[in-house]
Amino acid sequence: MQQTADNIVELQNENIKAKITHKPGCQVRMEVDVTPEGVNAAFEKALKNVRKEVSVPGFRKGKVPETILHHNFAQAIEREARELLLQTAFTEALTLSKIQPFTRNSLKRSELKKCSKETGASALFELESEPQIPEIDYKNIEAKPIEARPLDSKAVDRSYRQLQLMHATWEPIEGQACKDGDYVELDIDVIEHPAHNVCVNHLFLVKKDEMPKWLYDSVVGMNVDESKEVDAKQSPEDPTHVISYEDTTTTKKSRVTLKAIKKAQMPEENDEFAQKFGAQTVDDLKKFVEERLKREEEEYAHELARYNLRREMLQKYPFDLPQSLVDAEVRGRLAFCKQSDMKKGALPNDPSKENDLKAQIEAETRGFFMWMFLMRQVTPHAEVSITQQELEQEFSQQMQLPRQQKLIYAGLAPDEVRNRLVMMIMMRKCEDYLLKNK
Repeated sequence: MQQTADNIVELQNENIKAKITHKPGCQVRMEVDVTPEGVNAAFEKALKNVRKEVSVPGFRKGKVPETILHHNFAQAIEREARELLLQTAFTEALTLSKIQPFTRNSLKRSELKKCSKETGASALFELESEPQIPEIDYKNIEAKPIEARPLDSKAVDRSYRQLQLMHATWEPIEGQACKDGDYVELDIDVIEHPAHNVCVNHLFLVKKDEMPKWLYDSVVGMNVDESKEVDAKQSPEDPTHVISYEDTTTTKKSRVTLKAIKKAQMPEENDEFAQKFGAQTVDDLKKFVEERLKREEEEYAHELARYNLRREMLQKYPFDLPQSLVDAEVRGRLAFCKQSDMKKGALPNDPSKENDLKAQIEAETRGFFMWMFLMRQVTPHAEVSITQQELEQEFSQQMQLPRQQKLIYAGLAPDEVRNRLVMMIMMRKCEDYLLKNK
């Protein structure tokens, strides 16, 4: 094998010489030269194939002499030989290069450019290949499990207040920008790779001691339906919060969207209020809140460890994806988003917003499929098994995601929906295996 510039590989054996050019999107161009011996072998096989099929008066089928065959069926022999040459050249080039077509329809071009018994043949093939997945070095994985953060009294008080807010009387605030002391509903998305949603329609109290500084500074002055791209930067003085994080980065590029500004009239605290949440007394309710927060912190730490693992692996093991796979997914998810807008009576997006949405969907699509291919290496080791209950829970979680992040959407066949649910559960179980056995 000879490796040349421009991602070109030259290979040969006793039958062919192949020049393989790898292009973005797993597109492959193969220029294959076949030896004169290979061409003659193809013509001999073509002659035998034609002889088996044709009938000539005075001769039994399959017994027609070569001279008559060449005289009467020269064009048929030529067509058969050329087809055999294309098939043989393609198969040998794939075997020699160890390239696998991505799908049965991945061959886009197959052309015999020259065919001579004396000087050999030249063929050209263009196809889309399976991605070349790097092999994971399990010993060098740096991501590790994360301990859940200890609870503080403010976090418990904040969560208890969230229950009060569920039964509060709300008054929308319109026509003015967000200010200190307001309640707001926010969507927060991490838009750097790997992109993911943090929260949807999450209620926040706009106070410096109630939210991270970067979020407080971002939200104050924003108007309803306004979005802002910001650097989510953790500060040591920030309160513990659902969107706080402790990982190896100092910032995350994020998008904050202000959905609503509200004013709340809190309900009276008494046993009747506690019983609305299944507790007998207010004290029982506060204990329940504390236990729930502990579970949430454990789940948050677990998911954060998974996120760190995904980011590390995608940075260490980059590879190209088949463009047809990416394009089909982007088209499907973009059409779903547009359909959702139409159902809500929203006006069509202007071109710039549509381009932004498409770029976000493509980034998320690439991250998902790259991770899926990488985790296929891990599945045999992790011994993944999936229950019906897990499938139902995964489907429910998918339905709660923002439209542009849903991997389950209108237009997918039932089998494809199930396959995707299985893939997502499988990938998380593989992540857990890697974190546990690193």
